[in-house]
This record gives sequence, C-alpha cells and structure tokens, in this order.
Amino acid sequence: MKRIVLSVLALLLLTAAPVSAASTVTANESNNAKSLTVHVGDTVVVRLKSAAWTINDADGKVLVAAGQQQDSPGRPGPGCCGTASRSFTAKAAGTAALTADRTSCGEALKCSPEQSRYSVRVVVLGLPSKLPFTGFSVPRTVLLGLLLLGSGLVVVGAGRLDLTRS
Repeated sequence: MKRIVLSVLALLLLTAAPVSAASTVTANESNNAKSLTVHVGDTVVVRLKSAAWTINDADGKVLVAAGQQQDSPGRPGPGCCGTASRSFTAKAAGTAALTADRTSCGEALKCSPEQSRYSVRVVVLGLPSKLPFTGFSVPRTVLLGLLLLGSGLVVVGAGRLDLTRS
C-alpha cells in the first residue's frame, strides 16, 4: 500500500504545473551549429548581433514562437548593425532547430555562405525545470526516486523529501 501511495504522489507531482518561473536560455553566435538543452516551459531567446538576421519560425510542436522578431537599431558608425532577437517557448519534449538567415554582413558587404546561416539544435526534456509540492520546488531526482521507490526498484542517492513542510 505504501508503494502505491508513493507512486501516485510522484506521478501527481510529475504532472503538476510549475509554480516558479521557467528558465530563460539565450542563444547567440557562440551557439551556432551547437545544441542546447532546455525543459518544457522554458523560454529560448535567439539574440544575434545585426538586425540583418531574419530569425525563422520554429516547428510549432516542440518550440513555439512567442511573438515576432524584435530588431534593435545599433549606434551610428562602425559596428552599427544592431541586434535581432526572437523568443520561443518549449511546449513539448523533442528536438527542434532554430534557424536564421541573412544576406548582408555589413554596409554593402555580401555574406559568405558560412556567415549567412545560423542554426542551433534545441533538445527539450519532458519534465519542467522545477516542480511544485505545496508551494516549494521539489527536485526532479527526488520525484523520480519516489516513482522508482513506489514501483519497487531500489534507488541510491535520490534525495530526501520533507512532506511535512507547508
């Protein structure tokens, strides 16, 4: 009976909506052709130096655009190209690519092929980054430990959960 109660408790906590704000991860030029890992509910902001970038829509299933691209003008003079940014919300577990394109790499400068394309692979994990239990966050390792414990599997180092805290 105790195992069933622990399993049900863990499942309820795993499926609950996060109480705390989700995390925000910013991707920039240093992330080009690399991967990022986020959780369901997190926000991914693509922020690129130069308003000449067009940040493309996401797949719409794993990542969903949270509005239109925002361009900020730069200061007058050399290096004046501003920034382009766009936010995406992680809606479901899976993998999606965020891409951007540009044809101009400065005043009257055409981009080379490697300068004209930006892509970052985003891996979205199914569990939110923080889960609630009576108003405070419970680490996922604790919840997974409860789930495994409830199913009869032995878990080492899963953490401790104080169920009396209000």
